[in-house]
Amino acid sequence: MTVDAADEAERAGADAVLTGIGPAEPPPDPVGALFRAHALGLVRTAVLLLGDQASAEDVVQDVFARLQRSPQRLRTASNPVPYLRMAVINGCRSVHRSRRAVPAGTVVMQNPAAGARLISGATVTLTAAAGPASAPAPAPGATG
Repeated sequence: MTVDAADEAERAGADAVLTGIGPAEPPPDPVGALFRAHALGLVRTAVLLLGDQASAEDVVQDVFARLQRSPQRLRTASNPVPYLRMAVINGCRSVHRSRRAVPAGTVVMQNPAAGARLISGATVTLTAAAGPASAPAPAPGATG
């Protein structure tokens, strides 16, 4: 590109900005605005319910991803914050249900991932589920 062509292109861009003709503003993103304003508080709520930062972030991310796919849910809610909070609470309930459903001793995480090539002497870390919480068995002959 020659210097004259570059100057002309720059003037054309400046003219477009001055006349208001140019790239259109991106449409407003109400879900993104809600995320920026409320995600941290929702993650804190989920951490209190789950006791696990990573799972809490996953729950909140899932809520906003579903909302992004179906923004009409946002339009029908007169106040979206209580809607979001209840969606996060319900997501935490689902996590609790899924945690209880894993039998004790089931491998829930492996590092490195299954199928990865290992060198001789490499360490493999397995995380096993503790299983569903159960009440201690009463002592024989005890009455409750």
